Parts: sequence; C-alpha cells; structure tokens
Amino acid sequence: SQGVVSMFTFGYSFGGIVGCCETLEIPILFIQPTIWKKVLFPEKWKEKLQKSDIIAYCQTRFGSKIPKHDGIADAICIALCGIEKICNKKI
Repeated sequence: SQGVVSMFTFGYSFGGIVGCCETLEIPILFIQPTIWKKVLFPEKWKEKLQKSDIIAYCQTRFGSKIPKHDGIADAICIALCGIEKICNKKI
C-alpha cells in the first residue's frame, strides 16, 4: 500500500508541475534516455554507456563539484538535451 500512496503523490505533484508550466506557457519536453544519449554521446549511444562515463562527461563540462551520483548526472544530461532541442543549438 505504501507504493500506491507514493505513486499517487508523485502523480499528483507531476500534474501540478505540468499544470503550472502550461499556465505559464513554459514548453515541456519528455526526453527518453535513448534520445539524450544519442544527442550527447553520438559516437557511443548504441553501446551500453556506463554510469561512470556519464558522470565523467558532466564533471568534464561543469567541473569536479558535480557529485559522483548517476541520478544527478542523468538529470544534467536530460536538461542539456532539452535545452539543445528547445533552443536548436549545441551547448
């Protein structure tokens, strides 16, 4: 039952965020992992990228202050891909 409650809470929060973005006319992109990996790692996207490769990429671009956490590195990569797609320019 705990899983049901947390999924409901997540869905409710997600809906609120989407609603706010729609109201403020902020574009939303839903980017699948295969898409951001293809955009940011064009030479390696077909391979299984290691979490350490993604963390190293983020630390190279933004410095060693980026924590060695694969969730944070994935979020940074998703944001970069979204910015590139929305702005139509390579960052």
